[in-house]
Amino acid sequence: ITLSPDGKQLVSGSSDGVVRLWDIDTGTVIMKWTGHTLVVRSVRWNRDGRRVLSGSQDETAIVWDVERRETILTIKTGVEVRSAIYSPDETMIATGGHSKEKEYINIFDAKTGKFVANLKGHTKDVNCLAWTADGTTLISGSFDESIRLWNTTTWQQINVFTGHTRSVYDIAISPNGRILASASSNHTARLWNLENGQPIASPLQHADTVNCVSFSRDGKLLATGCWDNNAYTWDIPTIFREVGLDELLPCRKFEGHTERVVGVIHLPGGQRIMTCSWDGSLRMWNLKSGQQIGKDWRDGESGLKAIALSPDGKQLVSGSSDSAVRLWDIDTGKVVTKWTGHTSSVRSLRWNRDGGRVLSGSFDRKVRVWDVERGETILAIKTGLDVYSAIYSPDESKIAIGGDSDEKEYVKIFDANTGKLVANLKGHTRYVYCLAWTADGTTLISGSSDYSIRTWNTTTWQQINALTGHIYVVYDIAISPNGRILASASLDNTARLWNLENGQPIASPLQHADTVNSVSFSTDGKLLATGCNDDNAYTWDIL
Repeated sequence: ITLSPDGKQLVSGSSDGVVRLWDIDTGTVIMKWTGHTLVVRSVRWNRDGRRVLSGSQDETAIVWDVERRETILTIKTGVEVRSAIYSPDETMIATGGHSKEKEYINIFDAKTGKFVANLKGHTKDVNCLAWTADGTTLISGSFDESIRLWNTTTWQQINVFTGHTRSVYDIAISPNGRILASASSNHTARLWNLENGQPIASPLQHADTVNCVSFSRDGKLLATGCWDNNAYTWDIPTIFREVGLDELLPCRKFEGHTERVVGVIHLPGGQRIMTCSWDGSLRMWNLKSGQQIGKDWRDGESGLKAIALSPDGKQLVSGSSDSAVRLWDIDTGKVVTKWTGHTSSVRSLRWNRDGGRVLSGSFDRKVRVWDVERGETILAIKTGLDVYSAIYSPDESKIAIGGDSDEKEYVKIFDANTGKLVANLKGHTRYVYCLAWTADGTTLISGSSDYSIRTWNTTTWQQINALTGHIYVVYDIAISPNGRILASASLDNTARLWNLENGQPIASPLQHADTVNSVSFSTDGKLLATGCNDDNAYTWDIL
């Protein structure tokens, strides 16, 4: 069985060769797809829930159109298929199973069905496959008692995990991407550190063969299915605490918003954070307990798009889809004043150093500088961009703008006093979501929907470096207080940490259950807060 991305349907495969589509609420079959002639051993949805991939003992993998209820593609795999999965970008299909020719894992083009590669290494049938979220690694489990990792560029074996003493029946990757769970006929499920291939804690003992493993969406529970006719759940944080491996999980989850969390900031004192969400609320949280402090902060029903904290930590500003900028009092949680002037959604907000001014950027293609005390616009700049990010240079002499432009001018620099255009930065191939300026003012950093992060010399306005690793849109970036680390948030369900000196990633990506929208360092640089499309915020201990 496998669940649809929206959680409303599931598909099942059975010994009669039929794939069935079920309604979660009613528990009834909506549709039967017939096309396989033998047992259906594997079913998977694609990302948008429009297609289902099934694999059968009849040596075929079939792609089904859910809406039209028909076959889109049939692949003759040459393998009695036990597992068939999409790559994260859905360009490839991997199949594993039984083969008389001992070709246990094959890779196919997902559009044409053409053969791409055969992976050599296993000595017996392959039961299960999993793909890491970044698409760089394929993982397989086999009757030969091993779990193997494969480089998806060269298709060469990277590593072998050994520890099971009988067949490996199933594998699953945790939502944070750091842990692999495996199920085996040796009556155990195991947890593995994906970074180093080492087992975590003792095997999870069962009374009989373990057929399947599945992580909960938050990664805190592992469910297992067993030949003793029962299913079980296991508390992952408890297991990890017992062996001193808490760093593989977020420190804390902040749960309560009903829509995606698009902004997160640390408050002075290191005890609280603020979040903003498309559900129209601001919320304050206790950093230690993860509990909300007080009630939701609300002013109208429009979804919030951005927040920024004043230098003295006593006020914050929010931008929303109703085009207004609101000034809030931290102590009372009330709106002090509302500034109107933009005519479309406000996507970016920044304070100047002394807290006397606020810079806002909007989809109306303007940035505005507001006098906080007088509550009026000092400067309005027509940028020519749908503005996603607007920031001051450290000396406040310039304003950098990032956004979307028909002319493909995605990053522009303006004089902060006059509003005159200073420079247009060429390099990104798609629109820019986020900007950050190093404290010394020598480097501007940008994150884009071209999946890259770029650094720019602010004297010549030429590109210095491109940081690559994300496989989808980069939504937010933040520089650590010591200026050495860059954090990034992406549509690829990860936050990443980068060494700003050499542009190399630091450690493994911080995996989330959904798109990561925002990142924010604590004032001491030890905690990273992230806001996610799963409606939650998280903190991570990074030092």
